[in-house]
Amino acid sequence: MESATDESSSDPSGTTGTPPIPDTPAIPDTSGTDPETDQARPPTAVAFRLAVLTFLTAAIPRLLTAGTFVTIDEATWMRRSERFSDALFSLDFASMSASVGGERSTMPGVTTMWLGSIGRFFWGIGKSIGLIDDPYSFQHSYKALAVSEMVVAVATALLVAWLAYLVTRWAGTIAGIAIAILCGFEPFIVGLGAILHVDELSALFGTIALVATCLALGLPKPVDGLSPRKAAVAAGIAMAGALLSKITAVGFMFSAAVLVIYAVVLFLKSDGDVRSTFATFGPVLGFAAGALVVTVLISWPALVVDPGGQISALRTSAKLGSGGYPEFLFGKLGYSRLFYIVNTPLRITPWGALIALVGTAAALVNRRTRTLTLVWLIGLIPMFYMLSTASKRYPRYAIVFLIPIFASSALGLSWRRLRLDRLPRWTAPALVGVTLLYATLVAPYGLAYFNPALGGSKTALETVPVGWGEGINLAGDRIEALAGGSCEGVTTQVGTPRLGENPYGALNWPCLTPASSGRSTYFVYYISELQKSTPLERQLATRGRTYVESVSLRGIDYAEIWVIDPESE
Repeated sequence: MESATDESSSDPSGTTGTPPIPDTPAIPDTSGTDPETDQARPPTAVAFRLAVLTFLTAAIPRLLTAGTFVTIDEATWMRRSERFSDALFSLDFASMSASVGGERSTMPGVTTMWLGSIGRFFWGIGKSIGLIDDPYSFQHSYKALAVSEMVVAVATALLVAWLAYLVTRWAGTIAGIAIAILCGFEPFIVGLGAILHVDELSALFGTIALVATCLALGLPKPVDGLSPRKAAVAAGIAMAGALLSKITAVGFMFSAAVLVIYAVVLFLKSDGDVRSTFATFGPVLGFAAGALVVTVLISWPALVVDPGGQISALRTSAKLGSGGYPEFLFGKLGYSRLFYIVNTPLRITPWGALIALVGTAAALVNRRTRTLTLVWLIGLIPMFYMLSTASKRYPRYAIVFLIPIFASSALGLSWRRLRLDRLPRWTAPALVGVTLLYATLVAPYGLAYFNPALGGSKTALETVPVGWGEGINLAGDRIEALAGGSCEGVTTQVGTPRLGENPYGALNWPCLTPASSGRSTYFVYYISELQKSTPLERQLATRGRTYVESVSLRGIDYAEIWVIDPESE
């Protein structure tokens, strides 16, 4: 979103009750000026420079992560991306969908498939100029996945930069730096931002949409020189991005609706009548809705040519969360509404938790931001409840409410009474440098990070689910070493049927492809299965095999390597 320094801003008199002149903030600033309340909002140029720096730094740990390992679902998204791009070039728009022929899948997944298609384009260029030597097709190539993950890494870094820009315009430089640190360098967010999947895209787009909505409505106060209609367009585009990523993003629509209702109530309380209310909010909401619809229709052609089929697929996707997936929690399998309350604190850094807690508390204490923060958090409750009560729960799903909470906490850090603006000038660069360095050191295994202040890896292993495919690559490296440095003729079974599809085998990862018939030479028993397996299941899985060694990652034995007994062949 761009701002216009020559656009009209709020009426300095704060008067209401008559339709404002075109493109003015919806909510007039009637709270007065209090130098002890908020940090000054920087001009567009400052926010833009911060966004550029955010992109350049956030991209570093993400690019270091891309291509290192394969998560369980990525082979599936490679197939969908290949089908999507094939359909694009053949103009078979009905097949530009994550679900074709009744396939049950996460919907819509459009942003992920576009990024996968862009990755396919660059992978093809790399092959044509001899930079990439790859005998496999796109959907069967781990090298192609690595290129696609790099595209995702750049895309999520751009989204973090966009968010930092908007937050800086919304709440000041300190808030912008805070959101850059939280979304740019938190290891778990970094890890999710460098894989071919949907969750981080949905969360970042959705949070951007909410911040842009606040800017368009003038919440908590109008921003001088900022065009509300352009902010509304940005909100619509970002909301479309969230909805195009994953169906659960409808929760962001509810959050945005709550913000609009709050803005309307404020307007009516400041003596606005019904007519002026429509005149004020109608254009803003119209621009947002128009941008959303246009973005969805352009990005998702299958919805245009086959609306019935896509809506049916969306309904099927919405039911996947109630399919019955008992998860590991507190040392046993089951269902608990405490799943995300227990998991989420373990996934963030101690300083990330501190920033979020202090910022949220400050936002609730500050009289200017208190009500807005409550409204913001209330708007997230339905999405949190929906995820917590579903029978399908994974730690990564927490990101859709974690990033919005980070954004609201950044708003709180703009409170001048925290005196953060009086810290030495080197404080911000130092914080960015230290957190970036830490994220770089943790990379490429941010998905294996657990908060050391809460017991770290040991507590996580005993309490919450661990492992989503990361670490299996390390087992492949060890098997290659055990085989004398060559993967020729080496076959490996990765996991049991409980694990599901072996994405490493599907993508022809060295030394991790299974035998075409009979038993594979090696067997990799993965941590996510080991946590859930009973002694009998473990005995059956390893029958006829001899334990070789385990590979460790951040203090956890992530995978056991077993070799077939000669007499059992």
